[in-house]
Amino acid sequence: MDETKAPEDVGQYEAIIARLEEIIRLLEGGRAPLAESLRLFQEAKRLSGIANDLLERAETVLHASTRAEEG
Repeated sequence: MDETKAPEDVGQYEAIIARLEEIIRLLEGGRAPLAESLRLFQEAKRLSGIANDLLERAETVLHASTRAEEG
């Protein structure tokens, strides 16, 4: 991964986490109709996959940086 993309990824990750927190509040509220709850669940699943990918990319950058520092 290009290290110059890291700040952009952090912003995207934070936005995803904020949206996931919002979805959790909506689902826990129990007021959404079933169809809306299913849509929210699907959105949360998709967003969590993207967040996981971003974390994996960040881990790759950290490992590469550590290896570069070690020698």
